[in-house]
Amino acid sequence: MDFPTDFRRSMPMQDGHVTIFASSGTLSNKCKFVAHTSRSSQLVCLTYHEKLFDLLVEMDPDYTAINGHHLITSGLHCIDAWSYLYYSLVKGETCVLAESAVDVWRASFLDRIAGLIEQYRIPLILSNAQLLKCFVKYEVHNIYDISSLKLIANSGSPIASHIAKKVKHMLNVAITQAYSAVEFGVVAFELFNEAVEGAILGSGMPLGDIKVKVADADTETEVATGEWGHLMLSGSNLFSEYVGKDTNKGCFAKNWFRSGDYGVIDQKHRIHVADPISNLIKVNGNKLSPEILGCILCEHQNVDDAVVAVVDSEIIVGIVPNENSTSGVDLEDINAIIKKHKINVTVAKVHLLDFIPRSESGKVMRAELHYLFAAEQDDVVLVEHNETLPFSRPTFQRIIAALSFEIFTQSTRLFYYPTAYDYFHDFHASCFKPNI
Repeated sequence: MDFPTDFRRSMPMQDGHVTIFASSGTLSNKCKFVAHTSRSSQLVCLTYHEKLFDLLVEMDPDYTAINGHHLITSGLHCIDAWSYLYYSLVKGETCVLAESAVDVWRASFLDRIAGLIEQYRIPLILSNAQLLKCFVKYEVHNIYDISSLKLIANSGSPIASHIAKKVKHMLNVAITQAYSAVEFGVVAFELFNEAVEGAILGSGMPLGDIKVKVADADTETEVATGEWGHLMLSGSNLFSEYVGKDTNKGCFAKNWFRSGDYGVIDQKHRIHVADPISNLIKVNGNKLSPEILGCILCEHQNVDDAVVAVVDSEIIVGIVPNENSTSGVDLEDINAIIKKHKINVTVAKVHLLDFIPRSESGKVMRAELHYLFAAEQDDVVLVEHNETLPFSRPTFQRIIAALSFEIFTQSTRLFYYPTAYDYFHDFHASCFKPNI
């Protein structure tokens, strides 16, 4: 990571800044370094987890009798994992650290997690949308005894309601959805109630003294309750500043932090978060959330995962088909699902993908999508040094797409492999699929 060279000058110790977290860099392709004071750091670590553990005790009063073990499945560079570790250790309980892996859709990763839940009788895990999809897909509860698991807490990309329902009933667990970011930690969360949710899970009401308002994405004037817009926050949880030159310009507006997230506050004062504003699709003057559209498309029984993007002014959908489906998914099916939900948009093309690149928190890595879409085009001709190399479903482009994804998201993963051979053997296996 490119740590600012002017760190000492921009962040003198007398400022009271005691903690610096790094953002994932998923959206901007570059990490931001976020400074918190002693007060905001403590609030980030304590406020949410105190309420989360109270909920766990309410659900299972004897959970400490199990042995009080906790499991962290993501890297400690994530603010959610770091604050969870801090809180667990302050409570004097044991925390098991699993190997961090970005490729959370792999069966081998879920296999390790399920094995640790069984071994240490874990009652609570911090999860993400992709990991929950894997629980549904691979049914590890039929292989491992994970009955100790009582609560799954998600603070990443919002979970699709139909996935949450399946996981809840399959594993007999409760699920929470939170709204969080490295700049403010978790500011809202709630227990999943399938009777009141829409396409994605809501995040509940703000915690502590945090205030959230919804403003027009263009004018920043506050909108009426129930209208979607730019989420803006104020309160003691907020960070002090970004570390480095020129990184703080424009992040605050009259003491309100511009989150960059697209959301809404409903009539019951519950927060719902969809996408970063920069990812919104503009159609006929309206703004549409590709995250919500993707969740809606995943309701189809033959779709494992979906992503929506705009390419050359056309709306394109990428689909990861269900391996066990007996029939496919075509353009007509996709547009029928969208029409059913009364969304005024028409999809121009559908691409069948092997995977959709996502960060540890479940966010789509949109910078990689054009590589994947290009790799799915048939009869592409590559020209290099005056030599023509024709490929059908080009292996070369697929390798470049996968390699680009590996370099961007898993630069630290090499250190977990005993030898370079082990790493590249694993990488080779992930690139070359049977249908190439």
